[in-house]
Amino acid sequence: MTDTKRLTKRQATRNRKKETRAVRASELVPNPQNWRSHPEAQRAAMEGILAEVGDLDYLKVVELLDGRLMLLDGHLRADIRGDETVDVVVLDLDEAEQRLVLATFDPLAAMAEVEGSALTELLALVSTEEEPLGILLAEMAEEHRTVELSTPRDIQEPTETPQELRAVLYTEYVSVFEAAALHHNCPLNHNSGF
Repeated sequence: MTDTKRLTKRQATRNRKKETRAVRASELVPNPQNWRSHPEAQRAAMEGILAEVGDLDYLKVVELLDGRLMLLDGHLRADIRGDETVDVVVLDLDEAEQRLVLATFDPLAAMAEVEGSALTELLALVSTEEEPLGILLAEMAEEHRTVELSTPRDIQEPTETPQELRAVLYTEYVSVFEAAALHHNCPLNHNSGF
C-alpha cells in the first residue's frame, strides 16, 4: 500500500464512539469472550493507582439488544469498582468488530517498545505511597534498566582452560552449599560426594 493510500485511509477513520454514560460498574456485563485474566499483583497495582490518583479512563462497552452494556475493555476496573459509578464509552461495533477489538486491543498496546533511558528518567521522578505500585515500579526499573553493553573489542578471551573453569565453578558451587549448610546449622557430609 502506498503512503498516499495509507494517508487517505487514515483520514477516513470512522469514529465508533456513540456516547458516554455514567453507570454502576456492577451492572456491566462481562464479555464471555474475554481472554485476559488478572493476577492478584495486577489487581493490587490497579487498586493502588485508583486509590492514589483516581479514575482516569472510560471503560469500553457495547450495547446489547436488551439494553444492557457489555464490556470490551475494563473488566478489572469494573470488578474493583463494584457498585461505584464509572464512566463508559458506548461503541458502535458489530459482533465481528467486537471480537477483533477484544482480541487485539491490549496486544496492540503491548507492542510499544521501551526507551530505556526515557523510562529511567521518568522512574527517577516517580514516587508512590501505594506498596503494590512501588513493587510494580521497582520491577519495571529492574526489567528495563539501561545497561552499557561491552563492544566486541572490550571482550577478552578467557585465559583458563575449560577444565580450569569447571574447577572454579565447582569450588564456588560447593562454597555456596557449605555456607547454606552452616546458616541452617546442618554441616555437610563431605563423604557424600559434595
